[in-house]
Amino acid sequence: MAKHKKVREPQSLEEALVIIHKQEAIIAKQAAKFEELETKVLELSETIKLFGVRTYGKKVKF
Repeated sequence: MAKHKKVREPQSLEEALVIIHKQEAIIAKQAAKFEELETKVLELSETIKLFGVRTYGKKVKF
């Protein structure tokens, strides 16, 4: 689990907006990584199903 560092309170509206934009960028990167991993999971799931059909002659249930 990632450690959360303590963040001081922003002293101005501009500083708060900078922090918000940085957090939005981090969230966007995490969302993109999640979508990438989700695609890989679906591909692996399909591969396992095909392997089951070839090996056992029927679909494999999870």
